[in-house]
Amino acid sequence: MGMFNSIFADLRCDSTGSVKNLQSASLRLAIIAPVVLVIIMLVLHTSFGSWRLPMLIFLAVPRETSGGVILRYIREMLLDEVCHETALIRLRPALMTTLVASLGFLPMALSTGDGAEMQ
Repeated sequence: MGMFNSIFADLRCDSTGSVKNLQSASLRLAIIAPVVLVIIMLVLHTSFGSWRLPMLIFLAVPRETSGGVILRYIREMLLDEVCHETALIRLRPALMTTLVASLGFLPMALSTGDGAEMQ
């Protein structure tokens, strides 16, 4: 174990690039988000003239956010299903058109008789 520690004693791990940017952005967000929420609460208080309505608004936000996340999940499921069905409906005509055009040009491509190079 002592040999292992002596080999790797000089190694260190630093975060750089995208990881470092993410860490600094997360730190800034942790500072800015509460400040913005306090400012919004003060603006709502001055607008409504009481603390009751701003508190109701702030308490409703997590519930509405969870509802939005659930609705987005449901819409994505429905959208995926609709896209799948539409792809199946439109794939057949597209393949048939491509196949007819390809098979239509096949005799010209394979002909070797007189005047074939003119086609």
